[in-house]
Amino acid sequence: MRARVADVQGFVERDGVRVFYEVYGSGPVAVLVLPTWSVLHSAHGRFQLVDLSRHYKVVTFDGRGNGRSDRPIGRTAYAGEEFVRDAVAVLDATGTERAVVVACSTATFWLLRLAAEYPDRVLGAVATGTNLPLAPAHERPEMGPFHEPYRSTQGWAKLNADYWRTDYEGFLRFFFSQVWTEPHSDHLIDTCTAWGLETTPETLIDTVGTNPMTAEQAIELIDRTRCPWLVVHGDGDEVVPHARAERLAEEAKGSLVTLAGAGHCSGNRDPVRFNLLIREFVEEIVPWRPKHRTWTRAQARPRRVLMMPGAAGLGTVRRDLKIADALRRRRPSVQVEWLASEPARTMLAAHGEAIHPASADLPSLADHFEQAAGHHELDDFAAWRDSDEVQFLDFMILNDLVSDEAFDLVVADYAFGIDNYLHENPELKRFAYAWITDVVGWLPGRDADDRRRYLMADANAEMIEQVERYPRVRDRALFLGELEDLPDRCFGPGLPNIREWARHRFTWTGQISGFEPGELEDRDKLRRRLGYARDERVCIVAVGGTALARGLIERCTEAVSALETRVADIRMVVAAGPRIDRAGLRVPGHVDVHGYLPNLHLHLAASDVAVVAGGGTTILELLTAGRPFVWVPLRRHTIQREHVAHRVQRHGGPSPTEYGELTAEALASAVETQLNTIARYRHAPPDGLNRAADSLAELL
Repeated sequence: MRARVADVQGFVERDGVRVFYEVYGSGPVAVLVLPTWSVLHSAHGRFQLVDLSRHYKVVTFDGRGNGRSDRPIGRTAYAGEEFVRDAVAVLDATGTERAVVVACSTATFWLLRLAAEYPDRVLGAVATGTNLPLAPAHERPEMGPFHEPYRSTQGWAKLNADYWRTDYEGFLRFFFSQVWTEPHSDHLIDTCTAWGLETTPETLIDTVGTNPMTAEQAIELIDRTRCPWLVVHGDGDEVVPHARAERLAEEAKGSLVTLAGAGHCSGNRDPVRFNLLIREFVEEIVPWRPKHRTWTRAQARPRRVLMMPGAAGLGTVRRDLKIADALRRRRPSVQVEWLASEPARTMLAAHGEAIHPASADLPSLADHFEQAAGHHELDDFAAWRDSDEVQFLDFMILNDLVSDEAFDLVVADYAFGIDNYLHENPELKRFAYAWITDVVGWLPGRDADDRRRYLMADANAEMIEQVERYPRVRDRALFLGELEDLPDRCFGPGLPNIREWARHRFTWTGQISGFEPGELEDRDKLRRRLGYARDERVCIVAVGGTALARGLIERCTEAVSALETRVADIRMVVAAGPRIDRAGLRVPGHVDVHGYLPNLHLHLAASDVAVVAGGGTTILELLTAGRPFVWVPLRRHTIQREHVAHRVQRHGGPSPTEYGELTAEALASAVETQLNTIARYRHAPPDGLNRAADSLAELL
């Protein structure tokens, strides 16, 4: 899932080989991100592309042999000078006179040649994971000759042509496990293994040994370069020894940044620090440019709160609005601003809230979830893992914002990327920080395979390690519920029980329903206010803030005829949300269809029955209002099927209805059954909003 698309795309052709390039952004300085070894295409630099392009013009291309570039046959086609000429051709095609050039691993060979042979085109050189032969390589006694039959499959013996032809994916998975040796790197390994499979072992075999260079030749080329150098290297690099980076920095008279505890290709594993290093380097070497800024003395600053609501669910935004209003009542002078993507931004604007201009740069996580979704189906865990680019960009936008502007408090609701990168870079915390959630940990379903169970447990372990190592990052961790709302299960094999671990790490607010005091006391008055007649039976269909559950709307409207034969005076009202095109829905003419309803929770409270897609906040509002409902969780959605299901069961709500069994007759029957059911839910303490607002107000 890409956080942004290129502004310009195209091909250059040299000697019959087409090379695909992309341009992101249009800043005053150009950055060229070179491709690395043809085992990967240009997406290996994705974290640099999405972030640096907000400040600079960023150019990249797929190296020949992978991606959308051609895969020529023969070793000579992959000689180092060919990649250098491809780079020059791409610079020419994109109208880029000079650029700061970023290279990882094998690409440092091409960076060196480019800087030495075309010095007028290279403004600065950034080398990470360099494997220039300036110091001895790691000793690998298990390795045999590359083109001879392999005698072992252990470790680096897999670096063998015949082995690649036999088990190419096995080599890729091993290789990338050596690139990123840091704990909790499975997603990077999985992703890059998949990208490696986009080329063939025969193509990759052609690339081996095509960069012959001695230490003396490398030093002679370094002496010919005229640009400043930044060398970044992890001291735990298992692919290339750190000594090579030390020697390169020494010979190039450049800066060396050692990333202690890091492995190879840190632009992927530690993208926040890596990108900030590149930005600092660029700003040091480019011609001076005037800047205008304002600094306000600390005691003269207004109290400012930055709210970051849930990215997709509008129910979480509704509760955040309630929290913000309660906070303003406690601190009347406070200024609340919102850093929000769509569809939350539209909802907040409709409520007259102040949207920070930086919100325009945020990618929409809802877009990515919709891309990952099937028909009433979303593997939320996989979608969360695959949205790492979006989560990273969210954090970088926040980091830039708080670097330029002073905020007293940042409140992140369900913003997993913000929380993760703050714990990964605790030195960047410049504000009081509150984390809000109603879910703790990933829980595999009962039908999950071993791999999924391992990955979820690993994600939980990483979160636990972060929180326990840096408890100072979260000034407040608010759980919107009670301890018993968490499943009484462990995080995974060898990991603690969820409730016991969370007991002392959260402030337990109780439920926040979104209803104002007294709103539920006179239901007849509420129905009249919303335009519902006393003698009609109102069925509300609500599917949330994304387009994930569009199919549920059509299933419901298909059931209208069957429902009308069962229930007299039934009226169906559909809240399709802001991202579903109402004109494209197949809906009978007498069914009311709305887009975004700012007061959906009141319509739910006024209803006689509801059909909902499984969002936790919407279901909580139905439980609070005491209304019967049919809920149809998304297939494969871990949070809905584990966390929400546990909470619904605890409060006495109905069992989930499976979408695959939802014929028109079955749905009509389910709605009729709920209409004839007297809801007897367990009601949570009513002061959750006050507890949350009081806790946040203490930070101001």
